[in-house]
Amino acid sequence: AETRAAVEASGAQIVTVAIRRTNIGQNPDEPSLLDVLPPSQYTLLPNTAGCYSADDAVRTLRLARELLDGHDLVKLEVLGDPHTLYPNVVETLAAAKTLVNDGFKVM
Repeated sequence: AETRAAVEASGAQIVTVAIRRTNIGQNPDEPSLLDVLPPSQYTLLPNTAGCYSADDAVRTLRLARELLDGHDLVKLEVLGDPHTLYPNVVETLAAAKTLVNDGFKVM
């Protein structure tokens, strides 16, 4: 309820969703963010926060696309260092190439 109220108060139309940290249906025993912020009312922007390899990022976004009925606009980030959260550029580029070839629109 707090999330919904905050998004409504902000006037946001796009909500970034950390797929590895937020349930959008992959955990059926937990409440889903999709019940609070339905894709019919908001554009959800899945991102790969918490991914440390291209393989993890690609797998995460493929799962998101499946759970979000084909949604293809995504935010890609592949981390290289857990302390500074600096990106791993090589892994990010590898993931981007795979995702673009799979029809994703990568940010």
